[in-house]
Amino acid sequence: MTVEVTSVLLAFILGLITMVDYHHAGVLTVLVFYFFRGRKWWNFLAQAILLAYINIEILSGYVYEVTLFGNTYYLVRQGLALLALIPIWLYRGKQGPHNKMLQYFYYAFYPVHLLILGLIQMF
Repeated sequence: MTVEVTSVLLAFILGLITMVDYHHAGVLTVLVFYFFRGRKWWNFLAQAILLAYINIEILSGYVYEVTLFGNTYYLVRQGLALLALIPIWLYRGKQGPHNKMLQYFYYAFYPVHLLILGLIQMF
């Protein structure tokens, strides 16, 4: 076995045993982005297919129940993570606009929006 394959297997097993975020599926996600990091169409296709499998099959569990026109559909909650591929694929390696005002907005956005959602849930 090569060093790379051994490293991948070791990271996979350690991710499962130590229960890091997303367990072994998190390690697989990182590896998918590493091995298919090019900007060719088949890299995008491989990322979409493999990440769909990881998020929908391996990390499934919670579902949204949606009823449309009398039919009930089950939407795997973790499957919505695939929408993150859109901005990842659109990124071209250049830093976006930045200034102090934007910096503080970005720092504040996450905790403030969670506070607002928590307040909405209380009422």
